[in-house]
Amino acid sequence: CPFLSLENFMLMKNMERSYLIIHGLNGSGEGHWQNWLYKELLKRGENVLFPQLPNKEEPVRESWIKELERNMIELNGEKIVICHSLGAYLWLLYSQKEDRVTADRVLLVAPPGHKEAEVIARGFKERYIDSGKLKSSSRELRLVVSENDEYCSKNGAVEYGRNLGIDTDILPPEAGHINIKSGYGSWNSVLDWALDGSIRIKER
Repeated sequence: CPFLSLENFMLMKNMERSYLIIHGLNGSGEGHWQNWLYKELLKRGENVLFPQLPNKEEPVRESWIKELERNMIELNGEKIVICHSLGAYLWLLYSQKEDRVTADRVLLVAPPGHKEAEVIARGFKERYIDSGKLKSSSRELRLVVSENDEYCSKNGAVEYGRNLGIDTDILPPEAGHINIKSGYGSWNSVLDWALDGSIRIKER
């Protein structure tokens, strides 16, 4: 039996999991932590999808859900999904579908409040999220919010974490919406979680 080279061993190892990064309104371009994370995972030879969702400046609910569904089918091995802002809210909507493809790990970062979701993108507001369906959408589900997110007038830890029973990491007020504006470009803690789901997520 021939020995595997280190390069081939790492390739086989990384085929055991794949990542899907879902951006929010207007995308996550240069300087955003999702863009940084995408590049860091690629450097490590990971399998990563980072689609640009259609009409990202004026999202259409069903178009975004269909694109999420299409990309979920492309994932192999352990399926790890990392969402920010309206992308995190998109996962909440997707989780309510009966025919969804389930994930192994999902990270929801700074989802907007129900009221704010409707302002950000018409047609995205969902009055009721079934927590049972949400939990069955992923083997492990983690929420990351700050104590002062301008897009979630009700504290996200309460509106989503406590009310839906999601394991939650809470960042300090200065983290805001956890985006470029609040300084979240490189974010080693979220990279650590991506590689090891047992890691608790902290400030950058």
